[in-house]
Order: sequence, then structure tokens, then C-alpha cells
Amino acid sequence: MSREADGKWTAYYRVKDENIVANPVMVKAWRHRSQGRQVVFSLSEAESSLLSYLDEWGMTTVEDYMHGAHISRPMAEDIIINLYSAGVIDFAYSGSEFKIVRVEADARI
Repeated sequence: MSREADGKWTAYYRVKDENIVANPVMVKAWRHRSQGRQVVFSLSEAESSLLSYLDEWGMTTVEDYMHGAHISRPMAEDIIINLYSAGVIDFAYSGSEFKIVRVEADARI
């Protein structure tokens, strides 16, 4: 994170040779994971739909997930943060936008 000229803090992540401004959902997920809390949850229809979609298509955006699952932004963000903290999903930068991707099973072991 760095403090900008206007006094605001901004988080960045590295993609090849670029520093990209981190999406707010990523920042929330990083904070949640860094607190070291255990994540315990059961897969609801909303979580299952995200994982099924990622298995089929490989990636999605927060907005597409939210609209496809017919859930609110706060609910979508909570699900994404929990699945990220559990090591089930990850974040990727695809050209110009932030995406959610499934973590391969071998990477979780």
C-alpha cells in the first residue's frame, strides 16, 4: 500500500512489469486472510453456482457473478472473501479487469 498525494491509501499488486491498483474486494480478502482466522462455511446455492461457473468457464468478474447468481454486491463480496480465505479461489488481472479464478486442487495441497 502507498499513500497518494491526496492522503488516501491505495493498494497495488504486480502484474509482469506493471503495478495495478487492487480491486477493493481483493483488499478486503487480503485483510481477511492476513488476520489468520479460520474460515468455516457450508456451500450454499450461491457459493456452489460460483464454483460451478468457474469450473466451466475458468473466470468471472464480481459483477457477472453477482448478476448471474441474483445476489447483492455485499453477499457476493462476502462469498468471494470467504472462498479466497479458504484457498478455493484466487484473483487474476485479465488485460483491463480484475477476475476471480478457481485455484487448482493441486495448488491447495
